[in-house]
Amino acid sequence: MMKKFDEMLAHYNKLSEIKQGVTKAVLATGRGLKDEFYMIERDSLLSAHGKSKKKEEVKKQYEKALIKELRRIRDEYDQTVIKARVAAETILNEKPEKPSPTAVSTFERKFNDFKMRLMLQTNAETALRELKDFVNTQNDPYFAYQILNEFPELVQSILGAAGSDAATYKTKLRDVYDTIVSKSMTEEQKKAKSIYDSLEHELDRPLMIEGGAEMNAIRDTFGPQVAKYANNPHQYVLESEQGKEKSE
Repeated sequence: MMKKFDEMLAHYNKLSEIKQGVTKAVLATGRGLKDEFYMIERDSLLSAHGKSKKKEEVKKQYEKALIKELRRIRDEYDQTVIKARVAAETILNEKPEKPSPTAVSTFERKFNDFKMRLMLQTNAETALRELKDFVNTQNDPYFAYQILNEFPELVQSILGAAGSDAATYKTKLRDVYDTIVSKSMTEEQKKAKSIYDSLEHELDRPLMIEGGAEMNAIRDTFGPQVAKYANNPHQYVLESEQGKEKSE
């Protein structure tokens, strides 16, 4: 069974491969249409008007085929984005692996002692420094995760000592919080978060650059109307679909 991390990477890496399919589809369409036009021009049985009409028919066929392929690519891309994000989210929800019983007992003893000393501390700056020092000594995600779970209580001890200056310490405590969140994550989870965040708006991102080679090729071959919907192929209504809508 594929490990969830490997599954996430497989989906994520596949996205670039799917994007390349757009370029391949546009190039193949251009070459195919050019070859068809060449054969039509060589057909001595067709008049000039017949050749023009035949070219228009073939062009419509290739337009339809391209739109259908762009739809397929868009669907595959979006589905892969969702799969990558779901896998990443699953990894992010995993709890760190528990160390040896001896290491856990040692940590719990030190953590309990620290919490008591922090609770009795009356100087907010000293309490904040002690919290930073304790956090910085943690290198195991499991132990950092335990601190993270009790962070609200630790924060209250410092804010209570800060009194009217609590707002200033909230900003400082945010930095400590970010540090402990990072420490509580495994390397795989950090990678998963990076991927999860990077794909947040990917479902809305165009697969072709406006003004890029692929888009210009579509515009030159099929005109601005097709190019207008090339990045949103599901919004483009083909003649066959228009006929279906009228009959319904």
